[in-house]
Amino acid sequence: MITLIKPDREDFLAIRNGALTYEEMVEWADKQEAELASIYQTSTALPKTPQESAIDALCEDSIRTFLRL
Repeated sequence: MITLIKPDREDFLAIRNGALTYEEMVEWADKQEAELASIYQTSTALPKTPQESAIDALCEDSIRTFLRL
């Protein structure tokens, strides 16, 4: 069992109790995804893909630092 502490608890309970059809839930999820995509495109400086070489270097540096202790 998952316990959610959310201000929109009643919405989740209504969904669980069948307030929305499957199609309505899919439509809602699609709208949320589109909104997030729009926000991501207009308001973030994050790259579309991770900088794997920088991540690898950070991991290697962290391990080396740890092993020196």
